[in-house]
Amino acid sequence: MDYTGLSLDAAPPLSVPLRFFLAAPAFGIAAALLTAWVGPSVLASRWTPATLATVHLLTVGYLSMVMAGALLQLLPVLAGARVGHERAVAAGVHGLLCAGTPLLAGGFLLSDRALLRTGAALLVTALAALILAAGRALAVPRTRAGRGLALALTALAATLGLAAWLAGRYLTAPASRPVWVDMHLTWGLFGWVGLLLITVAHQVVPMFQMTPAYPAPSHHRLVPALFLALLLWSAAAGLAARGALPAAAVTFAALPIAAGYGWFAAATLWLQHRRRRRLPDVTVAYWRLGTGSLLLAAALWGAGAAAPAFARDPRWALLLGVLVIIGFGVSVIHGMLCKILPFLVWLHLHRARFAAGRPRAPIPPMKELLPERAARRQFHLQCLALVLLAAATVWPQLLTRPAALALAAAFAEFWRLALGTAHRYRRLVRPVEE
Repeated sequence: MDYTGLSLDAAPPLSVPLRFFLAAPAFGIAAALLTAWVGPSVLASRWTPATLATVHLLTVGYLSMVMAGALLQLLPVLAGARVGHERAVAAGVHGLLCAGTPLLAGGFLLSDRALLRTGAALLVTALAALILAAGRALAVPRTRAGRGLALALTALAATLGLAAWLAGRYLTAPASRPVWVDMHLTWGLFGWVGLLLITVAHQVVPMFQMTPAYPAPSHHRLVPALFLALLLWSAAAGLAARGALPAAAVTFAALPIAAGYGWFAAATLWLQHRRRRRLPDVTVAYWRLGTGSLLLAAALWGAGAAAPAFARDPRWALLLGVLVIIGFGVSVIHGMLCKILPFLVWLHLHRARFAAGRPRAPIPPMKELLPERAARRQFHLQCLALVLLAAATVWPQLLTRPAALALAAAFAEFWRLALGTAHRYRRLVRPVEE
């Protein structure tokens, strides 16, 4: 592996990112079980209380939980930006996310204003603290990756501001216009999560998958260009909501966002086709599933833009959400963690070995820390869940509950993998430190 540009000595303690990575699958399981319990109405419309609860369990409880841990891990390693009091920041942000997410989901599910606002307050506090801590460390970004992380944080701030405003208006009159909900969702998925994943991918895909580097236009300009495109789209959407622009202008303004993410997905698939190591690697399979889903989502959005009547079908938005959240977000995160988790354990075992004055103490290879066969089993569950969920948007009565149970099994299997890797670390580090 090529560690050029990484400051591995600056990596935070393992407990900083690990607490987030181990907690996140529980919220994925909760989202899946809630869908199985409520049934087909979750996939009837994006506006039902159960759908809103499920989406936030996935986006805040799973995606943002993992992204927060990854950010605290990557800031010093990729950007040379050390977060002050990193253990306390990690513990505080993690605790507030774990408390706020179920309260927010419960508020949506029960249409309870007090639960909703309490959960939102805890989550805003958690993510605002993350923004302040990380933003202080990134005050003067010194690397390209640092600038990408800074833009992802700015997108998180926009997502958070919209969330706080929407939470204050939910269940009150007049109801919030869909455009502001769409703006909140877009900045969260394609700003905060998407820009962070692209920034990380430019480093980890070539490093872990033995591919060539991303083309210079992607590496140098894609994240800033997408951030600018999000700003222009938001301005167009806001003006259209006030009647100052036609709806077609909003669709036109969204084209660069769809094109940018389509470019990233196609470039990643092309790099994987040219990878130097041809041995089977489940990480490559996860990324192919994720970027393939992203390409399908871009094509589906294009079909809706070309035929507005198609986009007005509620199933269009639901299928788009499945492809972006489960197909792209969850699959790519699983693929990254299948490499990052064993790599972090291996790195910290090396650290413990040298700190104890035992540089020759044996350390197993990364493939033993998170077994490939078990990861491939989880990948197959992930594929099954994605296919069933996509089909359930068309046939909800028949497939909603089987799809939800398959998704719960996929998250549970990944949780088992992550916990097993953490257990192996504790078991292996004990004799080194004794």
